[in-house]
Amino acid sequence: MRKGRPGSVAARGALLLLAFVGCGPTEDPVASSAPEAVALRRPLPRTHVLVPPALRTLQLDRQARGVAAEPGQPLRLEIPPNPLPGRGHRIWLGYARQGTVAEATLEVTDTSGPEPRLLERRELTFPTDAERWQDVAFSIPAQVTRLSVEVVAPAPAPRPPVVLSQPAVVPEGVSARRPNLVLVSIDTLRADFLNSYGYQAHRTSPHIDGWAERGVLFEQVIAPSPWTLPSHVAAFTGIDPEALGMDHLLRQTPRLAEARATLAELFQSAGYLTLAFTGAGPMAARNGFADGFHLYQETYGVHLEGSDLDTNTFLARRWLTEHAGEPFFLFLHTYEIHAPYRYGRYASPDLPPLLHRRARYASGIAYTDARLAEFLGFLDERGWMDDSLLVIMSDHGEGFADDHGVLEHGRTLYDEVLEVPLILAGPDIPPGRRVPEQVRLQDLFATLVEYFELPAPEALDSRSLLGPLRDEPLAARPAHLCCMAHDFQRQGLRKDGYKYIRSEDPEAAAPVEELFDLSEDPRELRNLAAERSALLESMRRETVARTTSNKGRVDGAEPLEIDEVYRQQLRALGYIE
Repeated sequence: MRKGRPGSVAARGALLLLAFVGCGPTEDPVASSAPEAVALRRPLPRTHVLVPPALRTLQLDRQARGVAAEPGQPLRLEIPPNPLPGRGHRIWLGYARQGTVAEATLEVTDTSGPEPRLLERRELTFPTDAERWQDVAFSIPAQVTRLSVEVVAPAPAPRPPVVLSQPAVVPEGVSARRPNLVLVSIDTLRADFLNSYGYQAHRTSPHIDGWAERGVLFEQVIAPSPWTLPSHVAAFTGIDPEALGMDHLLRQTPRLAEARATLAELFQSAGYLTLAFTGAGPMAARNGFADGFHLYQETYGVHLEGSDLDTNTFLARRWLTEHAGEPFFLFLHTYEIHAPYRYGRYASPDLPPLLHRRARYASGIAYTDARLAEFLGFLDERGWMDDSLLVIMSDHGEGFADDHGVLEHGRTLYDEVLEVPLILAGPDIPPGRRVPEQVRLQDLFATLVEYFELPAPEALDSRSLLGPLRDEPLAARPAHLCCMAHDFQRQGLRKDGYKYIRSEDPEAAAPVEELFDLSEDPRELRNLAAERSALLESMRRETVARTTSNKGRVDGAEPLEIDEVYRQQLRALGYIE
């Protein structure tokens, strides 16, 4: 999509981001004070994330996930050449202490030649009033191709005195020529509650609709699953979540396998700063979503402490302001409209209970729309949106028991929990476009890969949606459906205007099947399974074959242990009792 653009993401370079943390007080007060070289452990686990100064307080168990440094194992970095001749690289380091460590020195050594050459020695100072993150920045010359990074600290405590997050790579001088990505995921947002998708009961989305007018709106976007984790996995990998082992109920869902490349990892490899501000819960780093992000902030706000969107946009503003000038991939995720529907702008105590729920849900959308407009306006005022692709999406919808007697999501495969919005706006995106064909949420992956000219992984279940923007036809593709959070598993197929659902109810003698003609019955009220046996058989075979194929592709899915912190988040979101 962006061929010929100078400094496109095909360029590779290096920006190193590390977080240094003191690892607690020494248990031996008479230990020697002689300095010791403390090196960074390698390789660094992919789940490690950077906590910026704006977060104020260090919490290793939730945000930092740092790795302890060990003597004798220096971190050795291979620095790819800067695509601009004669230009080097910038290095930023975030550091903080935990405990009573009073001093440490950072040493960066050029190991490109036969003899090591010290490039930088910086004294790391620690504030006395709190365990806070600070920054140190410096540059390295163009001729440096290999680095060794060590920390020199006082004599060791029983544990190594340093904790680090993972490094990243970006060159100097290329950033101003490269587009950014701002990906906004509004959890639990039904497409048909946005005015631009036809909602008329209340004014819910004037600002989102404005962005749709500036870009392209996909009218029929189908999520693969009715809950957060599998649908985001699909969007971030371009793979059916069933093929990544996500077809387990919530309590048994595995972690995303490390062998599978994510959007964040592709952008990180392309030299982008990758930043995520999320509402935790199923989007927690522990589930694999932090892979490839330099910063992965989890805010447990909307149900435990307040607004996750307000907190995360505040932190994102500060981080972007302090680190302006580098190309970035910003992922902003919010549970603001998720049950229990905290906002009441359109609600009235006189409404019947179900209408009252719908009104509070609509009120949350209006609140989110306004807050999102403030944040995107902040980016716009600073000129960042002039060269940024904005993507607004959701992972699943919401049920209100009006048609199928089911509240919320995670239990069914009806369109009320699967049809989601998808809007793209930015450079090279023609304004005012609407694409009516059925597309799938996992198609976002291939779309971004093409737009940013990233290397495409193999065996994708994703295709680019940029064709219609070049006036090329876009054939509708079947959408395979799967992966419940509760009760029991269901699989489905949405194809050629029909919907097939197969429910594996353990209390039934055989799978329960449903078949709907969506053109005549968009609310999925009349089951045609007994009337259209040939079509039922065809869609059954295709669904079972895809499920069997997906299960045969599962490789490296890691079991997920639900600890008390995660259990509390899931309980607050209504996923567990």
